[in-house]
Amino acid sequence: MIVKDIKRFLQLKNIGYLIIKHKNIISVILAIISLTFGTIGFIRNSNGLWLSVLNSIKLFGLDFPTKPENLNWYIDVAIILVIITLTFTIALIFIKDGMERFQRYISFRNDHIAVFGLGEASVSFLRSYSKGHREERIVIIESDPNNKKLDEYRNLGYGVLVGDSLSESILQRLNFDKMKYALIAMGSDGLNIELAKSIIKKYKAKEIKTSIKLIVHILNPDLDTLFIQNLEDIKPDKHNINLKLSNKKEETDEEENSKFKIDIKTFSFFNEAAEALFEEHYIDGDSSKYMLSGETFKSILIGNGELIKSVIYQIALLSHMPEENIHEVYIVDKCATDSLMQIKKRLHYSKAKFPKLNIIAIDIDKDSNEYFTNSIWSKENIVNIIIAYDNEADNLNLAIELFNRTFKSKAVENNGRIPKIIFAIYNQLFLSMIINSNKEAFKHFYTFGNSEKVLSYTSLIEEEKDMLAQLIHSGYNGAYKHDKLNSSNMQILAKWYDTTEYADRLSNIAQAKHIDMKLKAMGFRKRYVFEKTNDSLTVSFIGKKSKLEDEVMSKELFKRYVPANNSNSSENISMENQIRYYNLNKKATKNVVKKEEQQLIIKKILLSINRDLLTKKFEKDRIPSNIIDDNQLKKYTEKMTLHSNIKKEYSDKLETEIDKLEKEFEKTKQTPEDKLKHSNAKKDACDKSEEDCLNELKGKGLDNFDAEYFPQDFDTLFEKMIRVEHNRWMAYHYLNGWEYSQIKNKAKKEHNCLIPLEDFNNDAMKKAVIYDMYSFLYLPNYLAEAGYEMIPITTKKKKIN
Repeated sequence: MIVKDIKRFLQLKNIGYLIIKHKNIISVILAIISLTFGTIGFIRNSNGLWLSVLNSIKLFGLDFPTKPENLNWYIDVAIILVIITLTFTIALIFIKDGMERFQRYISFRNDHIAVFGLGEASVSFLRSYSKGHREERIVIIESDPNNKKLDEYRNLGYGVLVGDSLSESILQRLNFDKMKYALIAMGSDGLNIELAKSIIKKYKAKEIKTSIKLIVHILNPDLDTLFIQNLEDIKPDKHNINLKLSNKKEETDEEENSKFKIDIKTFSFFNEAAEALFEEHYIDGDSSKYMLSGETFKSILIGNGELIKSVIYQIALLSHMPEENIHEVYIVDKCATDSLMQIKKRLHYSKAKFPKLNIIAIDIDKDSNEYFTNSIWSKENIVNIIIAYDNEADNLNLAIELFNRTFKSKAVENNGRIPKIIFAIYNQLFLSMIINSNKEAFKHFYTFGNSEKVLSYTSLIEEEKDMLAQLIHSGYNGAYKHDKLNSSNMQILAKWYDTTEYADRLSNIAQAKHIDMKLKAMGFRKRYVFEKTNDSLTVSFIGKKSKLEDEVMSKELFKRYVPANNSNSSENISMENQIRYYNLNKKATKNVVKKEEQQLIIKKILLSINRDLLTKKFEKDRIPSNIIDDNQLKKYTEKMTLHSNIKKEYSDKLETEIDKLEKEFEKTKQTPEDKLKHSNAKKDACDKSEEDCLNELKGKGLDNFDAEYFPQDFDTLFEKMIRVEHNRWMAYHYLNGWEYSQIKNKAKKEHNCLIPLEDFNNDAMKKAVIYDMYSFLYLPNYLAEAGYEMIPITTKKKKIN
């Protein structure tokens, strides 16, 4: 038992702090042991008990016996223990603060996550962090020195800084160069927003070039919107309009835009819970019935709080399918009509903006008998029943009673499809795990909203989601290249941080979150292929099974298919030679290829699998004969690429015109005043926004590009997928306050493309359809880059032990 306690003690992450915390007890114990040995020693020298105790106490005054005959080994041990006790007590008086400073110093000098405030969101995040093996250290900044959690986190080895996060003295002590993430959750939206702005200003003032992601807790949706609209501080100081007037100018823009690599995520528990809900469960249920048939499907939402509003927001964002199904959403509560009015205001909802989303209020009290006999429960095509009251006990009880009184007989007789009953469990993680894993006992029940999962490290940091959004953003304006893989994350991030409007990032994040629905529409789902074990990194593909045996060791595999000096040979790996289970044992492969080359090989295999599936999907599609030979998707997509880099062509034309004006100016007699005037005019032209430049071109008739392709009948899957993305894009912009206008104006949140594709009536608008095509044609590339394999949706999930 004692051995186990000692081992447990040695495994603690911050033994030093634990010793400091219990210094008084340790000092008392050492003193008692010293007195015991001293008393025994003096008694052995024929002293009485009380005199022996008195002499032992004198030892703490450094009054030690000097004559050898008065010493014995008990007294020697007592003297040593007294010296240790006194030294320990005195040392701790001076080093307590020093040890805390040292712990902060160690955390600050390495890549770290700063956590501002120790509210519920931060505590859930730190609990999740402590369960994983993370490279970043933690630094906690908390204003309340009496917060009971501080001792726990000091004991875990986290750096702790007590003080007002908004004070200049605290901000000066933070090491922003090494701060990878900052979780700002101090309990007040106003304080969180103010701190985020202060950190942004510090980054600009110090000209810090390392990247940071600010994760800001904002409960009030209106404040969230206002905060996002006013994020001008994250823009570069100058607009880069991609006009290469000179090499010097190009270098200046590139250098300018390399600064201020700041990413921002705002969150609230309700929004995160709603997102997590539909990451786990499809909007239209588990089957593909509605994707294929176009039938109306229904969801029932039970509740009246913020969570229900966030769930409907996600429904409006994600409910876009090839057949343009109508999604009927019923809000069931005694105050449903009042909730519906608030929801419509939040969503900027109107039937014209969301023609396929019907939201209906059913006013009925869950405590009445009529609740369970209402006709709403007998409607056809109900896919999800979502229960989300604030009290999790109420949610559980209502879920069970609702099933027993309305669906149990149907379930027993196996008569008809029973909808999923998904209810919110906020704190009972163990109960939630039992319900979600034991489908024999809880066949129709599922839970969501557990705070430990919703506010976890993975959910709030969002590295994988960010990767997909960054890939979407990086390929937005380029020409379509079906085999394109980015060789370096630096290229992706350079464009991500060079965004001139924060809204562009949010739009790409929203597109990334719709990927699962697009994949389902085409009959696929994504699967992350990497699995970490203690001594190896395993990559498992479900794609076409290799002729190789599964037992082939990674070293032999690399020798056979990837010669050590020729990483490019991976390009020749065919589908026939793709492996099903592919182990990259670090020891076995470190002398064969570098880690970066391994990753590139894996990405190329993934891209090959993903692209092959997509190609075959559209080969079966009925493609108009006047566009392409329907056996060659590649040629089809090349045809439809058209002028995919439209902005570059505009910019080239503008540059040509500027060069022409330059030459004409050089022929005239140049006075100093002329030169100054010309220099100022040129500077003004370079400082214009790109949109202004394009409008200027249009006024001069230099934008006359014909749209070579535009979907006509929407009777092929390809054309329906184009429409899916356009409808999703419209919904996102409407949800975020945009309105239709014949003239596009970002500042006013007005856009001329906020109408159905069928109503596009000029080539300038029709050319934008290429970006809708990219949203699904590039899926094989985006997913391969992020480590995902596309697999048929009918493929069974691989069980991981």
